[in-house]
Amino acid sequence: MESSSNSDQASDIGGDSACWLSQLCPHCGAMIEDADGQCWRCGARPGDEAPAD
Repeated sequence: MESSSNSDQASDIGGDSACWLSQLCPHCGAMIEDADGQCWRCGARPGDEAPAD
């Protein structure tokens, strides 16, 4: 009986999936809401090369 209880709890866990990574600015890590737009924080555009570490 516990296994069905555990599966019910697992299905109730929410949150966003890990697919947000492609929407982060490679320069500053800010969320870019418009894929074709400019980063609101640092001004980088999609396709700009990320800075070297």
